Amino acid sequence: MSEAKSKVDFKGHEWVRKYVDLEAGRVKPDLVEEYLHELFKKRIAVLDGAMGTMIQGYKLEEQDFRGERFKEHKHPLKGNNDILVLTRPDVISAIHEKYYRAGADICETNTFNGTSIAQSDYHMEPIVYDLNVEAVKVARKAASKLTKEQPWK
Repeated sequence: MSEAKSKVDFKGHEWVRKYVDLEAGRVKPDLVEEYLHELFKKRIAVLDGAMGTMIQGYKLEEQDFRGERFKEHKHPLKGNNDILVLTRPDVISAIHEKYYRAGADICETNTFNGTSIAQSDYHMEPIVYDLNVEAVKVARKAASKLTKEQPWK
């Protein structure tokens, strides 16, 4: 065990040590189900809140939704919050981190409208797969960062 790992303070949640891979910043994949069962026995787990409301607080403009990738798209994209994982992943990551720091144990991906039906409103059906894959990457990265800092969460 590395010195950094041994110095992590589990803040009275020693039971978590068995489940967490601190280097990867995540629950060990083969122990996720067991970890969740144990967590739910011990306390109520907190889920993140409204992503859309948090995004509104950033007062993003059309260019934020377009980014470089969609700057020539023929239809307005402002309000397509899910696309921000592709054009402003920094914003989505920051929101995930805020929820974790506020006490959330679990954050959902920013994919409320990550379907071809919902994306058809913006003529963006072809990007649904990319959008969902990137949303998972952004959420996973934020979760890993906070797990390294607060492994009991």
